[in-house]
Amino acid sequence: MPDALPLVTIVTPSFNQAAFLRETIESVLAQDYPRVEYLVMDGGSTDGSVEIIRAYASRLAYWQSERDAGQADAINKGWQRGRGEIVSYLNSDDTLNPDAVRLSVEALSKNPDAGFSYGACAWMDEHSKRTGVIEAKNFTLADLLLQNRFAQPGVFVRRAALERVGMLDVSMHYLMDYDLWLRLALYYPAARVPEIIANFRLHDDSKTASRYKFFLDDNLRLLDKAFADPAFPSELKATRTRAENYAFVLTALHCYSLGRREDGRELMTRFFETRAEPLAYPQDLVALFANHLVHIAPLRQTRNDSSQEWLDAILNDLPAPAQSLRALRSQILAQANLSWGFAAHKQGNRSNARKFMLRALQYHPAHARNRGVWSVLVKA
Repeated sequence: MPDALPLVTIVTPSFNQAAFLRETIESVLAQDYPRVEYLVMDGGSTDGSVEIIRAYASRLAYWQSERDAGQADAINKGWQRGRGEIVSYLNSDDTLNPDAVRLSVEALSKNPDAGFSYGACAWMDEHSKRTGVIEAKNFTLADLLLQNRFAQPGVFVRRAALERVGMLDVSMHYLMDYDLWLRLALYYPAARVPEIIANFRLHDDSKTASRYKFFLDDNLRLLDKAFADPAFPSELKATRTRAENYAFVLTALHCYSLGRREDGRELMTRFFETRAEPLAYPQDLVALFANHLVHIAPLRQTRNDSSQEWLDAILNDLPAPAQSLRALRSQILAQANLSWGFAAHKQGNRSNARKFMLRALQYHPAHARNRGVWSVLVKA
């Protein structure tokens, strides 16, 4: 019986996003799960958003258009008004796939101890064209301390877990979702949904694209909160420096990938000139740079910069204290080519697999000791 299924509350916070709002609303109303209550919390838009919302009013559990204290405040008010046993939020420029709620509820049902679920998510541009994928990978708490592992539109939270750890922190403007995921992960395991269930839009006017350098302050503050939490594992206390270094470098790399070179240069300079141990974990830097070369390429599609040009632009911007990082260039390119090679091998593209593996060996001959490399080369 449908009534036996848990009710799911989805809240969309919105402010002057008329260009995308209709697509967002329709994606929620098109869910193949029968028990969804949908609330739209508009912050007083003046761009035609209210007229769009009114057109769907009869299918919404609630909507309002009035000034609020920001995105987190709007979402919290929606969750407090909603009655669902499971809650989520969807920003007004993102979308859900039709099976998103059903798959998330099923994952939580199969994992009764889980406080939340997370699914894979596609990047998309302003025209709703898919440009990449954020996979839903297994993780540990140590992994989550280093970086956000979840695509926000694909996360669904049990209300009981939310009530235990508290709602979104309204004092945070950019990483209120990451802060919540980390608080939840301190107390609960998570249920993974491997399928792509949502779509995260990046466009020039999005908060993610235009203000990324400010994410750093939120990131450092949420780490302060996590390390001070009574539930924080003592064996992870020593990861503090490493987690903060990740926050600096990841934010800077995203700025570069989003075409905001001045912001990226500013953050990299701040990192190398103010951090006591900026090069304490050189292999972390290799992995972070290589990961951006491989997985964040969709953010650079509107420009013609190649991977090497993108990398060299960053390395050339580095301040004097970071000279030794330039020596890691070959390792970074080798690691990226390894990733491309293994991906091509998995896809059955032997010629590309061989090309990338040989490049990896050229950049960093030490990979000749990697059995996986030789296995791919032999099969290619």
